Amino acid sequence: MSIQLYDPFIKMDFGGQVCFLSGRETKDIKKIAVFDKWLLDRYKLHDKAFMMLSENKILYPDILIPCSPEVEEKINLLEKQVQIAFDTGFEAVVKLDAVLLFQWMAKIMYGILYNDIAYAQAQHRQKDTPFRLSAYLTKHLRALHCMLQSLLLPMDFTKAKWSLAIVRVSNSKDIFNYKDETKNFNFSLAMNGFGIIACMQDNGINQEYHQPLLEKIGITPLHPIQFEELWCKFLYSNYLIKDKPEYTFYAAKSGSLVEVEVKPNADNNPFNSWDDAMYARVLAEYWKPWGLTVKEIKQIDGSNLSYLWDDYHNKIIDPAQIKLPG
Repeated sequence: MSIQLYDPFIKMDFGGQVCFLSGRETKDIKKIAVFDKWLLDRYKLHDKAFMMLSENKILYPDILIPCSPEVEEKINLLEKQVQIAFDTGFEAVVKLDAVLLFQWMAKIMYGILYNDIAYAQAQHRQKDTPFRLSAYLTKHLRALHCMLQSLLLPMDFTKAKWSLAIVRVSNSKDIFNYKDETKNFNFSLAMNGFGIIACMQDNGINQEYHQPLLEKIGITPLHPIQFEELWCKFLYSNYLIKDKPEYTFYAAKSGSLVEVEVKPNADNNPFNSWDDAMYARVLAEYWKPWGLTVKEIKQIDGSNLSYLWDDYHNKIIDPAQIKLPG
């Protein structure tokens, strides 16, 4: 039996009058920061700007979502658990409950998109033009929002999942490197000696595809350029998925649990063909800090430059041996 969860896309509730997660309208609505205070303080983000999807810049503390007191309490508890693990480092992060970590990532990604939608709505009101979200974005953002409602009511994710990779990264403890790609719901974060890469709406297809590589990486502390390459591999393979999984939500027989399911993919190969030329362009975008261009990434034999994988010796490249241009 299907279940009716709160759906903000019916009335396009992005004006700040109702709780972003429960839909509750109350005089006690409070706007909280998507990036919690502990992150803002730890990484001195109060005066730093975040580039939104609409290419307008908003200060990190000003990316807000409206919450009812009940939802704020749930989020505060979530943040405390994540903060303890993130402050401890890699060993604690890998032990975090996968659903809890998903909830934290989904809260950030959905919260950012909430602000993007609210901004777009305001722009269209000024121009007196109708505002519409694409059917694709609405479908997958709705599913992400439903999954995030697991903060409020118990959900069984046994039959549905997402891709998640947690690796060591040799980055500075003062670096907060957050990225997302909202068309295909990709999440990346590197800080305090670890990195997280997630594909939030793929039912684990990308993790399964890259699992042999992840097993080879193991607990090797990756150089930052290697982490960016791993991020690009997930980003590009997620783009290549032919049909994105569709999540459905059902009430369990007991009525106290929501079951999340995904329609199985009938295709034995869920990916379109890998194009090294296109992948090189993706790499070039994220290797800009090291001054690498597509021309330098493309090799004479048609393959692409890699700082992560040594094809000749069939092994991960030793981060200590990496020599960057310049």
